[in-house]
Amino acid sequence: MKKSLLAVLFIALASPAVFGQFAPPIDTVFTENFDGTLGADSIAANYNTDSSNATRSWNDTTFLKTTGGMSFHTQIYSSDSIIFETDAFSTITYTNVRFTFDQICKIRYIQKAYIQMSKDNGQTWVNLTGTHYQGESPQFSSQGWFNELSYPSALLSPYWQGPTIGNSNTGSTPTSTWWARETFDLSAYLGDYDNTNSQYGYAQCKIRFVMTNKTGTPSPASLAGWFVDNLMVEGAPCELEPPTLDWINVSVQAKPNGARYMPSQDVRVKGKDNAGVDSMRIYFRRYDY
Repeated sequence: MKKSLLAVLFIALASPAVFGQFAPPIDTVFTENFDGTLGADSIAANYNTDSSNATRSWNDTTFLKTTGGMSFHTQIYSSDSIIFETDAFSTITYTNVRFTFDQICKIRYIQKAYIQMSKDNGQTWVNLTGTHYQGESPQFSSQGWFNELSYPSALLSPYWQGPTIGNSNTGSTPTSTWWARETFDLSAYLGDYDNTNSQYGYAQCKIRFVMTNKTGTPSPASLAGWFVDNLMVEGAPCELEPPTLDWINVSVQAKPNGARYMPSQDVRVKGKDNAGVDSMRIYFRRYDY
């Protein structure tokens, strides 16, 4: 009986360092889930910025979590910022870098929760913006920060039940249905070419979470606060999203099924890749057994 093995090769529209493939070699370069004996054992710094206030920090909590037993949490304070930084991690050789985490950010709609990145061990920081964002929050895409209006629709999930009106109102209490999965593409900054060391990526990268309320309002009631969990940074020498094949949504379906599929028959498939698709080639091998 004659058989044919058929493969489809994508040619993506991308830089020379990016190419389409079905199983990208993705490495985890940093991870923190706030569980285990030491809890936040991959956190390098945890502090507040207003020296006139009491010492304030992020802390492990069992109140809300996604996996395991704990998440990391802080609340808002008047005229203060509460910050934690990750340990340094390397993105050397990786042209593509992705950051994911889970969060609930129940702070007032006039307050702001930022995420920043550094490629020089924390000497300088750059805000993550809508340019990097690949999540579902319409507010972050346009404004570049999180708060209770980041997920504003009761018709969608998650819904963070904002805005909270009135200084004495402590707002709705979050539940486990509020968790949002966030994704950021950091390739352009943490995976770009380092001219000083003639390499792609950097040896001392960090990410930090900044809860800020520099205006000093509202007062006195704080809402539930900011919960984060399952931080992960991944790196790859190629694009992080593999291309997909769609054999169904084509004008006339022609998938190469069957033991006696012949090379003279038509094949129709729709290819999709986040870097764009220039062309596809179909390879087949016929053999007897």
